[in-house]
Amino acid sequence: MKPTDEVLDVLKQVKPQYVADGWITTMPQVDRNLYIAVNKVIECLGGKWNRKAKAHVWTEDPNEPLAIVVATGEVTDWKKDFQFFETPGDVVDRMIHRAGLNSEMSILEPSAGLGAILSGIMYQAGLRRTMAVEINPKMARDLNNRFWRTGMITRERDFLTCGSELGRFDRILMNPPFSRGQDIAHVAHAWEMLKSGGRLVAITSPGWEFRTDSKHCRFRDWLTCLPKTIIENLPEGTFKSSGTNVRAKLITLNKPEGQQ
Repeated sequence: MKPTDEVLDVLKQVKPQYVADGWITTMPQVDRNLYIAVNKVIECLGGKWNRKAKAHVWTEDPNEPLAIVVATGEVTDWKKDFQFFETPGDVVDRMIHRAGLNSEMSILEPSAGLGAILSGIMYQAGLRRTMAVEINPKMARDLNNRFWRTGMITRERDFLTCGSELGRFDRILMNPPFSRGQDIAHVAHAWEMLKSGGRLVAITSPGWEFRTDSKHCRFRDWLTCLPKTIIENLPEGTFKSSGTNVRAKLITLNKPEGQQ
């Protein structure tokens, strides 16, 4: 199901609230036809209209599925689709261009997946000083088998559990998972591993632009304060080959000289 822009605008205004016996959502008053269209989406996501409560009631937290519909522009299996989608070659090329790599730089890819970004790094700058982190054991083994002759180091880890043992890097290129705000958590964590004067290029969900929870508000405010930040919308359908029409952004962040 692909909601109209009018429906998506209303969904942005839906207000989840936790009450004594579960979650409810309320929405602004709209005309009947628009209400029917919005209600159809909410019911597909698990919300049920309750006349007594004058709200939709949910058995699970509705924040994530609602935010993902707004981010993707479609009703989909968000629990499945948002864990991994391979970075297309044209997007990798764009990331490499933004990163401005050379063979003397130390480079981190903290959500390495099937190695699409690593392949781009290899052809642009080599992998001699590159580290890859991947949580999926099979993918991590495959990456190690594929790239070990290049000198690249692979770590089979959850990136968010990694710390100073990884070191610091001149460049970080990443396509992190989106669900539950993992993308912004990964970007913020990677920033701490970026050297002074370094550059981070990341794919993110658009969710941080409009979500109103404290985590996303802090991230949005943080981006606003960073100098020379570049934010680009990736074309709709960029990740269609991975089975999802997820909307995404490409952000380029530069750490000021002297900042640790």
